Amino acid sequence: MLNLLSSSKSSSKSSKSSASSYYAPASSGAAGEMYSPIHQFVAASCKNILICGCGGGFDVYSGLPLYFDFKAMGKNVYLANLAFTDVSRMDKKTENIELPSYKGKNTLFAVNAESDNHDLEYFPEKYLCEYLKKEHIEENPIVYTFSRETGVVGITEGYEIIIKRHDIDMMIIVDGGNDVMMRGNETGLGSPQEDSMSVVGAYGISTSVLPMERRIVTCIGFGVDHYHGVNSCLFFENTSEIITKFDNGFLGVCSVVREWNCFKQFKKSCQYTFNIMKKAPSIVSSCIIAAIEGQYGNYHPPEIKSRTSGSTLYINPMMSMYWFYSLNSIANQLLYKKFIETSKSMEDLNRGLRTYRNNLKTMRKPSPFPH
Repeated sequence: MLNLLSSSKSSSKSSKSSASSYYAPASSGAAGEMYSPIHQFVAASCKNILICGCGGGFDVYSGLPLYFDFKAMGKNVYLANLAFTDVSRMDKKTENIELPSYKGKNTLFAVNAESDNHDLEYFPEKYLCEYLKKEHIEENPIVYTFSRETGVVGITEGYEIIIKRHDIDMMIIVDGGNDVMMRGNETGLGSPQEDSMSVVGAYGISTSVLPMERRIVTCIGFGVDHYHGVNSCLFFENTSEIITKFDNGFLGVCSVVREWNCFKQFKKSCQYTFNIMKKAPSIVSSCIIAAIEGQYGNYHPPEIKSRTSGSTLYINPMMSMYWFYSLNSIANQLLYKKFIETSKSMEDLNRGLRTYRNNLKTMRKPSPFPH
């Protein structure tokens, strides 16, 4: 029996014991390689899946193992991302999707293999489309690409359009790294602006467009955000708090394995783009690939050595794992959600985050890791 996700837990023990997972494994005959309650649910109950890069740039690539696995199941899989590239000068042939609150502005594009934003040194969305087309994985691949300056309101409006266009029945927001799990009162937040924009924007989607229980957040690349000041103990603490406060908030963990086709395709996709964007290969994607292939410790993949020189990396087996959560739990543990939920630009969002942080009397420090 499928139960909808609760917004928060009841204090009664009887309520907790009776709660069963919406994503309980079901027999499905799936042809994918991964196994998790999410994969079982998708195999049995979903047809059209939207995979969204959470923090922009290469985050959509962090969702590619899922993309290739769901494709192997025979699902229709669509891609979206928050751009780090400048989309304001996009060519006229690339579809410009006008959003209700952004009349006449360049906020969302259906990027394809032929798109040109006049800044081809950094355009990972285009090069992903090129790869998918060259490999005959998609005939006309598209990555729906949001301007980084959009704000929460634009993310909500854009995703509602995409969901309606493709009759999406499952949305998975993917963060490369785990700073999406920071609540806002931690000493180090990583790069919270883009992550929170995506999370709160997706949370604002009308339930008549997509039910809340069909919106998932996942992160892969555990520990890579240490490079940006995120403490992994706080990731563990925040996951434990989600388990405590939200029924079906934490939805399990699933590894990507070196021998699997979904990993091989993910690696080939990244290498294709790295070879074109030689000045800006992804540190996160490179570290994830290295971890899946068994590298450990302060290992610097060759393609990113020039970018990580002088820093200490910690490549580890947990980087290969997807951690799954309900979007409901991630959005509602975000302590500054109300400060940014009406933002219509990155400037608005930064102002809201700054207001919240400036009013904090103390920052939450991590507990020591005992081992």
